[in-house]
Amino acid sequence: MAARVADPESSNGLAAGTITNQPNADYDHDGRSNLIEYAFGTSPVVANDLAPRMPVAQTTATQFVLQYQRDTNLTDLTFTPQACSTLGNWKAPGEVGTPGGFTDVLISTSGSVQTREARVPRTAGNCFIRVCVTRQ
Repeated sequence: MAARVADPESSNGLAAGTITNQPNADYDHDGRSNLIEYAFGTSPVVANDLAPRMPVAQTTATQFVLQYQRDTNLTDLTFTPQACSTLGNWKAPGEVGTPGGFTDVLISTSGSVQTREARVPRTAGNCFIRVCVTRQ
C-alpha cells in the first residue's frame, strides 16, 4: 500500500504514513476506510471520489448478486466474498454453514482488473453478501 498511497500523502502535504499506517481510518471522512479506498481505487484524500470499482449489489429473478472488481496488481490484499443470513456469522463460498449455492465467479478480466460476482440463489432465503478486504 505504501507505494500507491505515497503520492496522495505527499501531494496533499501529509506526513509519510498518515494514510498507510491507519488502514481503518477515514482520512477524507467519506465513510470509506483508507484500506477500502486503496482496494477499490478511490482517493483516500478526496471525499466521495468517483468509485467505479466499488461493489454493487443487485437482485435478479433467481439470485442475490454482489459484483465487485479486484486489481490483481494489489498483491498485498486478499478479497474474500462472504455471505450470511444474520449479519453475524459470515462464511466464504465452500465453508461449512454458508448459504446453499453461494459462489464467487470470475466474469471478465480487463488488464489487471477482474470483475467478479458473489452469488447466492434466492431459494436460500434472506441473505447478506459482502466482500471482506484484508491486507497481508
